[in-house]
Amino acid sequence: MSVATLSQEEINARPTRYEPKTMRLWHHAMMDYLLLNPTASFKEVAAEFAITEATAKYVVNSDMFQAQLRERRGKIAEDIDSSIAGKAKKLASRSLDALNDIVEHHARIAEKAPAHCDLSQMRETAEMALKAVGFGVPSRGTNQTQVNVTVVSSDELAKARELMRARRAGSIEHDAALPSPA
Repeated sequence: MSVATLSQEEINARPTRYEPKTMRLWHHAMMDYLLLNPTASFKEVAAEFAITEATAKYVVNSDMFQAQLRERRGKIAEDIDSSIAGKAKKLASRSLDALNDIVEHHARIAEKAPAHCDLSQMRETAEMALKAVGFGVPSRGTNQTQVNVTVVSSDELAKARELMRARRAGSIEHDAALPSPA
C-alpha cells in the first residue's frame, strides 16, 4: 500500500519516526556500547553493529531507547556515588582515628614533658575536627557587610538632633524635612 492510497486518518495515525515496539538484544548491546563509548558517533555505532547509520539514529533517538538509557545511566551514577561516598566516609573515619591517636600520643608526652606539646597544632586539629562535624566558626568569605559613612558638620548634626527632639515632643509634624548634607 502506498502513501498516496492512505486516508488522512491513517496518515495521522502513523508514527512520524521509527519507534521500536520492544527492546531487542542488539538494542541492549548497543546501549552497552554507548555507555562504554560515550563519544562514539552514529557512524561508529553503525559500523560496530553492521547496520546503517540511519538505523542507528532511529534506534538511539527512540523514546524507549532513551528512557532505558537514562535509567541505566542513573543506576550507574548511583553505584558510583555510593561507592565514592563509602570510600570518603571510610577515609574520614581512618583519618580521624589517626588524628585521635596522635592527639592521645601528644597528651601522654605532655604529661611527662609539657614542652613537647605544640598548643597551636592541637588548636588547629580541634578546629578542623569540629568543622568536620558541623561545629565551629563559618568561613569569613561568605558574609559581606556594607558600611555607609555619611559626614555632616556639627551644626547640621545639632539641627537634626533638635528636629528629632521636637518630633518626639509632638511640637512639629513629621513632614518637615531634615537639612540636606552639603
